[in-house]
Amino acid sequence: MKLLSFKLKRSHGYALLMVMTIVGCAALVAGSTLKRTYTVSSLNQRAKQYQTSMYAAEAAVEEVYARFRYDYLTGGDSAITNNLSIYRTMYPLSTENSHWANYQFWNAQGVNNQTYVGLASNKLYQVLDGNYAGLSGFRATYRVISNARPTTGMHQVGAGVMQDISVDTIPAFQYAIFYNGQLEFTQCAPLDVRGRTHANGPICLGAASGNQLKFWGTVTSTSSILFSNMAGYSGFATPVYAGTPANTIGVPTLNLPIGTNNTAAAVREIIKMPPAGEAASSAMGQQRYFDKAAVVILVSNTTVTLTVKSMGTLGTGTDGTSTTYDFNSTTNGSSLQRSNLAVVMPFLNLTNTFYDYRESKWVKATQIDMAKLKAWLPTNSIVTNRFTPVSGTQPNILYVNDFRNLTNLHAVRLANGSIIPTNAAPNGAATGLTVATENPLYVWGNYNLPNAAHAGTTNTTATFPASLVCDAITILSPNWTDSGYGSGSASLSSRGATNTTVNAAIIAGSVYTTGSAVGQFSGGVMNLTRLLESWTSKILTLNSSIVNLYDSAKATTQFKNPGNYYDAPSRNFNFDQNFLTAAKLPPGTPTVSVISRSKWATVAINTIP
Repeated sequence: MKLLSFKLKRSHGYALLMVMTIVGCAALVAGSTLKRTYTVSSLNQRAKQYQTSMYAAEAAVEEVYARFRYDYLTGGDSAITNNLSIYRTMYPLSTENSHWANYQFWNAQGVNNQTYVGLASNKLYQVLDGNYAGLSGFRATYRVISNARPTTGMHQVGAGVMQDISVDTIPAFQYAIFYNGQLEFTQCAPLDVRGRTHANGPICLGAASGNQLKFWGTVTSTSSILFSNMAGYSGFATPVYAGTPANTIGVPTLNLPIGTNNTAAAVREIIKMPPAGEAASSAMGQQRYFDKAAVVILVSNTTVTLTVKSMGTLGTGTDGTSTTYDFNSTTNGSSLQRSNLAVVMPFLNLTNTFYDYRESKWVKATQIDMAKLKAWLPTNSIVTNRFTPVSGTQPNILYVNDFRNLTNLHAVRLANGSIIPTNAAPNGAATGLTVATENPLYVWGNYNLPNAAHAGTTNTTATFPASLVCDAITILSPNWTDSGYGSGSASLSSRGATNTTVNAAIIAGSVYTTGSAVGQFSGGVMNLTRLLESWTSKILTLNSSIVNLYDSAKATTQFKNPGNYYDAPSRNFNFDQNFLTAAKLPPGTPTVSVISRSKWATVAINTIP
């Protein structure tokens, strides 16, 4: 019995030991499970807080990007550089949303309540990509970095976000055709567009039946591409696309960096004189041709003033001359004044009068002999006093404004322009010449054609950078005579043109389409260059970039069909490939602004990759 009792007690002890062991193992397993659960929960919480930190840092970067974008598209490069210190103080504030009170923000250099903004690559002229592949432009890249962490929670994990922002300025003359609004090819004559085409609006197609409209470069529109029956035209031929991609709609608007308003009326300001108080360094001032110009000629009823100033200024510290000029009197004093003008400005003539058959008005022109201007610029003391060899620059933008109070039309006319002023700085390449005016502009004869053997061809190897900027442009062939063709009574059949070549980029206004009936059509891009002669069986050659940014405010008569005041030529319109090279762009070429995100990444905190 004792032995049995002993055995039972020992068996009970073993059982108890086993139970205790099992309970201990279970507790150990439970403890491990709880610890693992806690660890997983902690890791999950840490991951979530890292993610919220990343989103907070991204919010800071986005806030900077939004301001960056607004400033660049409305004010260009200067707006960015002027506001860098502001961007660096930007981050989400609790006053914007109470949520942000739970986060601490700092830049990549450890400074609280700051965002890192720095230049990652300097502005260089390069081939662009994306929507602008095939174009070249000036690109700079800025790097924006924000670090953020929560100030509450189990884990106050920080995160860093980096966004690279590319800012591009694309010369408007990179485009074969660029319109700041609706672009019209309705009833187009045979035309090959040998470059990129863009419109900040719809593109209305429709070559006349049997004619070919061919686009060799990509066609882009902010709106749509469609066929249209303007002026009652119909029976259109289908255009041919040879670009890659052929066409794209819904692309971003390309604006001049002049502010938030890029309407035709707002953009027309670039050819007008600045109002009192406007700084040359303002967004608009940087785009005005008056401010860009080195030589300014102003013609009033009684005076002619020529000013030579530093380019890009309103004229502080300028040199110049002014002469009185009596347009009405025929006294001896008036003759002396006119003789004096011929001595001081031998390239200028203010007495030529001719008739514009489209406008049905007499034109009193400020006429500039380009050959005489070419000889005058490098030899006149007024010019050489400011543009000395030491300066390394030459006056290559001429601004003219004729604001005489005339019964009819006052305008600017360029004559004898086969060889324009080259304006080569000492030991530098020729920079050519841009002529800009608020007035209608007439170009008489071949322009920028130094090698006569290249007439009527796409060969522009001998030309100089040139652009013509005006209210409206009219091309007069070498056959034109004021006494005959411009007499006001010469019939269209008697105003025969001859082949003409113009090698210059063009910015000109248009009288926009107002309806679908005859007499309400702009004439389309093929008629942006106006004509007043019978061009039947003759060729008009343009090696150019055709740009329309605004409507005509002075030459405002609507387009009329051929046979009214002109007969159409064979149009040999070509994009001047010189404009794809930065050094060969015309002086003062306007640019449009483009901004894009080029790289996004998460980065380690307190680092600048």
